Amino acid sequence: MFFFSGNIVDPGSTTYGINRAGYTLHSAIHKARPDIKCIVHLHTPAVAAVSAMKCGLLPLSQDALFCGKISYHDYRGILIEDDVKKLLVEDLGPINKVMILRNHGFVACGETIEEAWKYAFNVINACEVQVRAAPVGIDQLYLPSNEQQKRVIKDFILKERKNSLFVFS
Repeated sequence: MFFFSGNIVDPGSTTYGINRAGYTLHSAIHKARPDIKCIVHLHTPAVAAVSAMKCGLLPLSQDALFCGKISYHDYRGILIEDDVKKLLVEDLGPINKVMILRNHGFVACGETIEEAWKYAFNVINACEVQVRAAPVGIDQLYLPSNEQQKRVIKDFILKERKNSLFVFS
């Protein structure tokens, strides 16, 4: 456990030190977004592949739509410089909960652990779908209309606020 300053308060049973890149990412978001209580940061092969695609994550599946508005952070190397904190926060924005880190992975944020994991689950599934569908050619993929996308997102967000628990489909 550590404070925002990066000083380790209790190392627990590990002999490893703090991961500077992880600390930079998590501390920047937690400090700027008090609404976010949990951040899941992963790099699965499918997400890394989609993060490298110029088109980003496409609204190909329901899981992709359930991610809401997605932010993007361009790759600038390993996240260890303090000046990258401001860029991470600016790129995530004041309300988005998902950010694709180009050529890297993603962060899924939530006001609860459940919400952050739900977004992470959706991002991973959406990227798996896109990676499997992409070989036919991006121009051959059916994308729901902007109207359909907005309706699904709106319905999902309303459902989310009414229910304290989300059931994965």
